[in-house]
Amino acid sequence: MKFEIIDVIQQADIIILFNGKSYQNTRDGFMKCVDAPQRLMSVKRLYTNIRHVQNDKRCLIAKRCKLGQPLEDVKHYYYKHRKS
Repeated sequence: MKFEIIDVIQQADIIILFNGKSYQNTRDGFMKCVDAPQRLMSVKRLYTNIRHVQNDKRCLIAKRCKLGQPLEDVKHYYYKHRKS
């Protein structure tokens, strides 16, 4: 199951990008950089570079392995890629 932009806005607390930067959700469509709190970026702009999405309990809820792949719900990802 794909994890869309609206899911990130509603469910994410922390996102981690492919370049290693972390952003905290402000719940209004923007993310605040953890290293530079005065810097805000829109979720729409960051969405294609998101690698991991964590909820407020710091549990991984969505991930993407490579750039260009869809952001997938973790439960769906592990079910799809488990070994038989």
